[in-house]
Amino acid sequence: MKYLLFVFLFTGLMFSCSEKDRQVDLDESPAESLSMDSLFEDTTKVLNVYLPTLIDSANQILVHKIYVSNGKDVDASFSLKRAKSYEGPNLVNLIFEDVINKKTYLLTNNQLQITSYDVISQLIGRIGKKYILYRVIDKDYNKDGVLDGRDIGSLYISDIDGTSFTKITKDNEDMKNSEWMYPLNRYYFRTMEDTNKDGYFDIKDKIHYYYIQFDGQGYQTVEYSPLEIFNK
Repeated sequence: MKYLLFVFLFTGLMFSCSEKDRQVDLDESPAESLSMDSLFEDTTKVLNVYLPTLIDSANQILVHKIYVSNGKDVDASFSLKRAKSYEGPNLVNLIFEDVINKKTYLLTNNQLQITSYDVISQLIGRIGKKYILYRVIDKDYNKDGVLDGRDIGSLYISDIDGTSFTKITKDNEDMKNSEWMYPLNRYYFRTMEDTNKDGYFDIKDKIHYYYIQFDGQGYQTVEYSPLEIFNK
């Protein structure tokens, strides 16, 4: 029981402070996606694109990162952790270019805030098919007309060429932290659900535990409950 109490106290300390100033509107009206067209309609914002990155040399797939310019060139301000991984200033979308088939298309027609993405084939082996994992903000959950850090974070996945863009996390669950388990080809992550519907994510709410299992046939998302061991 002492160990169980420690777990809950530690979890509470992790989330009680960082989320207290962020509130989202989770009432009866669902959160809405913002279209890319709305960015073009806003004359105060200027869209720009970074130089492309080759993310799949075998199939010659390029990705062009779209961002909102602040009036100056910021190409040097973001960090490429690896040639096929990105973490830095928020992007609003990605353009994929299939050089072999001469096709160019958006990742999605909806506006996003992409804070990071990783090409999975560069991180783990023996999974056969190549994927990209994205940490994004996809909807205006607090209904203030913009996508930013005050909205809920989500996890998405797509094929290496940007097709089959699919949401992994559930609506109204906020993406927290994640960890690769390389030998098992698993990607572990946690979310928090506003179970008391007060608009805040804090110690009063429920934490969900998941992992994505990759294999040669594809992937599946599994939810598990590590604290169930105390109910046995």
